[in-house]
Amino acid sequence: MASKTHGITRVQAVIGITVLIVVILALSNLTGLLGASIFGTTTTSLATASTASTSTTTPPATTVTTQPSTTVTSLRAKDAVQILTHAKFVDGLGYTDVVGEVQNSGSENLHLVTMAATFFDAANNVIDNSTAVTLMDILTPQQKSPFKVISTKPRLNVDHYRIEVSDATISNREPNRSLKIRGVSGGVNAVNGFYDVKGEVLNNGTSIARFVEVLVTFYDSSGSVVELGSTFTDPSDLDPGMAAPFNASGMNNVPKIASFSVQVQSA
Repeated sequence: MASKTHGITRVQAVIGITVLIVVILALSNLTGLLGASIFGTTTTSLATASTASTSTTTPPATTVTTQPSTTVTSLRAKDAVQILTHAKFVDGLGYTDVVGEVQNSGSENLHLVTMAATFFDAANNVIDNSTAVTLMDILTPQQKSPFKVISTKPRLNVDHYRIEVSDATISNREPNRSLKIRGVSGGVNAVNGFYDVKGEVLNNGTSIARFVEVLVTFYDSSGSVVELGSTFTDPSDLDPGMAAPFNASGMNNVPKIASFSVQVQSA
């Protein structure tokens, strides 16, 4: 009886060892699975980071492709500006003025038409540079505008100069076409010797016109620009149906003035 009990005990011990081994193996497999799961998540995270890094290269490519379009537009605008006439003189303060007229020969409105003057001495050395925009803010197709570029320093010994269009922008803006010029007259002022051009501007539109400006281009007998004049109406803001007077003067080259033209614009 004792021998049988001892045999049963040995069998139970073997079974217990076998169960323990099975448990250990199961735990080992479970740990491997957990490890594989953890490393799989890390790999996904790295893959995601790699994808994000790749996407950041897209914006520079987009920026590069837009640059040529802007340049082409600027060049097309410049090419549409034709210089009709220009001349230089020394004004009453000793500065060298280059005056002239340009025309928009293109099919689109132009804005910020910029003129650049380079001044040379007799030895062809550059002694000054200056720029200015045309007096008319918006140039519609075939419209003309006067310009005046003034040297940055007075009393320069200017022998000759070069004038060119340095910049222009194509614009969707439209000028105020409701402003009408009427009652214009002109002549030399006996008191100060200036050439005065007087008249009035009527706002024929349905909205207020602000900062109404009148521009006068003076020509000699050959049609070349010799002086410019500009002024605002008084008052400068015109309600619908309202008219206001103006008086613009040309102060230089008065003896050369043979004719003039008048233009108007508003902000």
